[in-house]
Amino acid sequence: MASEEDAKIRQQIRILKDTDSNDEEKANAAWSLGNLCRGPESRLAIEAAGGVPPLVKLLNDGHDFAKGQAAQVLSELAKEGQVAKAIVVDGGREPLEALAEDPRDEETVKWGSDLARKALKRLPEETKELMEIREHIQVLKDPKANDEAKRKAASGLGFLAYDDEKVQSDIEAEGALPLLVALLQEAGDATKREAILTLRALAEDNVQLARAIMDCGAREPLEALAKDPRDDELSKLGRDSAQDVLKLLPEARRSRPARRNPVQVEVKALENGTSDEQCKAAEQLGNWAASSDEKRAAIRQAGGCEGLVALVVNGSEDAKWHAARALRNLANHAEAKESILKADGIAILTPIAKHGRGKVKEAASEALNLLSLADAKAKPDSSADNKPAA
Repeated sequence: MASEEDAKIRQQIRILKDTDSNDEEKANAAWSLGNLCRGPESRLAIEAAGGVPPLVKLLNDGHDFAKGQAAQVLSELAKEGQVAKAIVVDGGREPLEALAEDPRDEETVKWGSDLARKALKRLPEETKELMEIREHIQVLKDPKANDEAKRKAASGLGFLAYDDEKVQSDIEAEGALPLLVALLQEAGDATKREAILTLRALAEDNVQLARAIMDCGAREPLEALAKDPRDDELSKLGRDSAQDVLKLLPEARRSRPARRNPVQVEVKALENGTSDEQCKAAEQLGNWAASSDEKRAAIRQAGGCEGLVALVVNGSEDAKWHAARALRNLANHAEAKESILKADGIAILTPIAKHGRGKVKEAASEALNLLSLADAKAKPDSSADNKPAA
């Protein structure tokens, strides 16, 4: 997507989020976003930039015309299945249903109701199981959730997945696999075991899911757990369960190197590639970061946030632009944002946003604005020189 159109999208989203914007300004911003929904790439970019939550909020809080504009944009965005799911996850179904059923006979209300009904038809059918899956996944994504909460969420997904192929497919489609694999490396022993048991429930008698689990990088942490030398009961149970899951995964051919995760390949290129390879890797990571929350999580887990921050300092001008653009897209993911902040992303982006040139300065400013708005406590100390350019 052209940088100019990307900037317009983010400008309208800032207006929607701004508590000082009135309903008329927000309605105009929603109308402008609707005009920018020109195809799949634009719709995915609006979702990646955080456009869905403020549109849902406008449905709840706006005046009648503003609600209609929000419904119109959400109807367009919902043409993409991934964005339609995001609308549901962000609480869009209830206000759309309320608007669709508004009994008033005013023209503006009837117009908004028609648009809301159109949007609702494009949202995925929400079964009880699907709602439970999303609740559990939200816990796994929440950086503030403690280990016990994540253990219960992993266990809940395993209970739902048992012997139900449709639910298993929904769990994969909602992006649970990389989150479960991450637990194998980051969680406590009890939570690791629940994650293993859930992966076993998903992989058993389901070759497609077994391969998807392997593609998420599960083999290496499972092999480590299968060799855990500790002799306590929980470690032995985890070891046995990990060995069971490994038997369900497709055999790795010993004569060839194990297939690497494509995200990891690009992150490695950021660190060790030529200047041209670094530029292409940052561009690819930026495109992935704009496409889905699952990809943003995968980039964060592979160490891409730190690599992109480093490239903003050391790369060529084109590489710096692609890296700043990727960081901007990643900043909408809570855990990725945290990784960027820990890598001194704000301190590094601030002088570029203030003194840089052209598209590099623009992308750095947009990334910095998202990081600063998302976590005011992460801003550098109060020097005026640390403020991004207007």
